[in-house]
Amino acid sequence: MRLPSPPRPKVLLFIPAYNCEHQLKRVLNAVAKDAAIFKEVLIVDNGSTDGSVQAVIKAASQIPTAFTLVQNRQNLNLGGSHKVAFRYAIENGFDFLVVLHGDDQADIKDVLPLLKNIEVDTAADCWLGSRFMRGSRLHGYSSIRTLGNWFFNGLFSFVTGRWISDLGSGLNVYSVRSLASAHWTGFKNNLTFNYFLTLAYAHWRWNCTFFPITWRETDQVSNVRAFRQVREMLVLLFHYIFNKSWIFTQNHDAIGPDGYEANVTFRHSTPKPE
Repeated sequence: MRLPSPPRPKVLLFIPAYNCEHQLKRVLNAVAKDAAIFKEVLIVDNGSTDGSVQAVIKAASQIPTAFTLVQNRQNLNLGGSHKVAFRYAIENGFDFLVVLHGDDQADIKDVLPLLKNIEVDTAADCWLGSRFMRGSRLHGYSSIRTLGNWFFNGLFSFVTGRWISDLGSGLNVYSVRSLASAHWTGFKNNLTFNYFLTLAYAHWRWNCTFFPITWRETDQVSNVRAFRQVREMLVLLFHYIFNKSWIFTQNHDAIGPDGYEANVTFRHSTPKPE
């Protein structure tokens, strides 16, 4: 007797967005072609002042799966938007969370082979997109920035004792079960959130795998302030070596759980087949 196939994992696609109206249109057009693999698409807008929200609502009709747009009630930065999405995935019983930045630098197609073969009982905790490993492709990324990333990837690898190929790209996959058992709520909400996570993977002894991605820079606007980023990275590494509890027990943004509320601006359920 042929056994029934196991149910497909419930995968949430999370797209953080902030003032990237034109890029979001391209991202959602790309997602629409393979949206059936996702149980739901969640856009978390962090108070955009351009036409991002209107662009999302217009494009949503082309997404053939459940779709939700929420807007943070206050500016939570990229890390805060991640926390909103992490909590949403946990509270709604998803198995996996895919992060795809809304600025159209990463390509959703790079993660599809992984998602098509992923299983709920996998031993991995996360799969992290890398711009700097064999098989990766960079377009419009300067050699100086590439060298800088290699240096800090190596530095973080040396300090943690684990191979780190990228400190934070725009395409990652997380086991929601692993997120639910981890303590990430106190991590800083700005762009250093990914650095906190990177150190946390090592501290929590997570099973993480890097995979190559395509990365392009065309009309995106960077929010990175290089000197400040470097300074905060070095401070984090110092504390990881000498005072880990500072990283993992402190609330680095002093925002309570109620501060991460978001309003549902638009939602549609999975369209019924005709």
